[in-house]
Amino acid sequence: MQKVAKFSKVSFEQFQEGWQDAFGQEASEDLYHALQLPKRATIGSAGYDFFSPLTFSLAPGETIKIPTGIRAEISEGWVLM
Repeated sequence: MQKVAKFSKVSFEQFQEGWQDAFGQEASEDLYHALQLPKRATIGSAGYDFFSPLTFSLAPGETIKIPTGIRAEISEGWVLM
């Protein structure tokens, strides 16, 4: 299988900035260190699974902005959706 993406964490400072923008409060370093990089669930998976740093529930039509703390490098000619 061809690898088309490489994932890494952003710096704690970048994650902190995104978290404050989304939630108006500081993120803990424990939350940052617990971030998981995206991965494919199976060898034949079409895409990567992203993991939320928090547990949440959404009502129908509701949205939430969640800073993932993830940086993605994508090969030319591919797109991350």
